[in-house]
Amino acid sequence: MPVTVNTNVFSLNAQRGIARTQGNLQTAMQRLSSGLRINQAKDDAAGLAVGMLQDAQARGFAVAQRTIGDGMSALQVADNSLRTMDGIVQRMRELEVQYTSGTYSTTQQGMMSVEFGQLNTELAAAAGRAKFNGLSVFGGMTSVTIQAGANDGDVVTVVVNDFSAFSAGGGAIGGGLSALDTNLQSIATELANIGAYQSRLEKAMDSAMSMEEAQRASYGRVMDADFARETMNMTSAQVIQQAGISALGQANTIPQLALGLLG
Repeated sequence: MPVTVNTNVFSLNAQRGIARTQGNLQTAMQRLSSGLRINQAKDDAAGLAVGMLQDAQARGFAVAQRTIGDGMSALQVADNSLRTMDGIVQRMRELEVQYTSGTYSTTQQGMMSVEFGQLNTELAAAAGRAKFNGLSVFGGMTSVTIQAGANDGDVVTVVVNDFSAFSAGGGAIGGGLSALDTNLQSIATELANIGAYQSRLEKAMDSAMSMEEAQRASYGRVMDADFARETMNMTSAQVIQQAGISALGQANTIPQLALGLLG
């Protein structure tokens, strides 16, 4: 092999090896400092694309949990309001039973009539006060679409019947129990309707939570750095780098061998 001075191939080889090792060391340290396996598109272009889609899905399911929670809260307002209305109609029915008994005077019946009328007024008022985020629950939620997932079509449509003009028997006592019983049945039916939607939304919440968890786990497998592996890579790169620098020093002394030929 010829002895040359102008071109030191050994030095060039050592420099190339050091540059490669420095790149590996930089990658390992970047992953350890960020916690991510993919910090730039060049690290894994396909993996980055997959990870971004999984992140979008996970974020969508996280927001869906909030929208489902809002729906459940609105239904709870309706539930509480209906129970209040049930209590009012039950009391009105008691007054109706008392009123029709012949053991009460006209004055006492008049007192019952006053209470009955006030309760009937409050019955409609209670339904009107039932609001969620400024939206009337009875009348404004006759058909509400709740986003229950991360994609188009992942919805639950909630239908709440209109009780905004609800009253019992026109507000006059003495009309009999039939109208009151009809109203009690309407309230009971609507409570069952509300309860069914509450149960469905609870299941939708469970589904959204499990789907977010699954998407986050998938995202982590693609994007997160393996600290054990990257620590190993960093240590290995540091040792190789030190050896490469030593080899470069030795390679740079090789042209000096030519001086011996001049002596």
